[in-house]
Amino acid sequence: MKATRIIALFALCVTLAASAMAQGPSFTSAGSDISKIGGRVFFAQEYNLRAANVRVVGGNTATGSQSITLSTGSVKLQDGRTVVPFAVNVPITIADGNQETVTITAVSNCVPTGQIQDPFNTQATLCTVTASFSNTHGAGALVLSGDGGFLEAMNDAGNNGGGQVFWSYDCGVVTLSTGGATTTISTGPCALVPKAWQNGGASVRVTTTITTSASYSVGITSSTAAFITSCTSLTAGTNCALFQTGPAAVAVSTSIGTTLITANAAAGAGAVHLTIWGWTAAQATY
Repeated sequence: MKATRIIALFALCVTLAASAMAQGPSFTSAGSDISKIGGRVFFAQEYNLRAANVRVVGGNTATGSQSITLSTGSVKLQDGRTVVPFAVNVPITIADGNQETVTITAVSNCVPTGQIQDPFNTQATLCTVTASFSNTHGAGALVLSGDGGFLEAMNDAGNNGGGQVFWSYDCGVVTLSTGGATTTISTGPCALVPKAWQNGGASVRVTTTITTSASYSVGITSSTAAFITSCTSLTAGTNCALFQTGPAAVAVSTSIGTTLITANAAAGAGAVHLTIWGWTAAQATY
């Protein structure tokens, strides 16, 4: 009887394995939600605040340099680590009907409180940030990272003695400019990218055939071929695998800026799906 059960169990395992193989290739998930590995590697995407539910408690009723109050000065990342993401020079996105990205110029009470207050009840002791606003924002507006979590991760790494911050941005499908040789990606995740990094790479897939232009590069201001140089892949479905610049070190400045696609001449038509990534060294703040 015992032998029969063992044989039956083995047969079931074989059947399940065969069934899984018959279903074709499988694809992995987006990965784990770990923000820090080995004490020195930090993952910027884990600091984007999309799961933190930070809200505006007290909004701004005027534009220009104004202060808004947030529901918390610290957030718990998805791996359980608590950080203070709000600091001077860090961009945040206010996601409401008047969505915009602003850069923090001052902070007050943005400390590890260990609690999140009711976003609909203004309290003077909550985290307050100051920035220059083009729009007004009311209570309840969602607050996200304005740069995909990069500077938040850099600050966290600095507060932990320094380390490497890995960042990766999917720029989506970018339509090339037909009015000039340079296409500036001024919106979306690739609008604010580091200007200093190591081992940068990029993935380019042409989604609409590029006409008129004979080649194009991908980079940033003052380093226009930082990711891809003189790629001649112009037909839909092709890529720039043979035109990678990395691994390489780029050191334009310590700030962040926009991603550029620079062609040898203005395109008559064309679009590419672009992804970029790299490592930036964070210096200790003590």
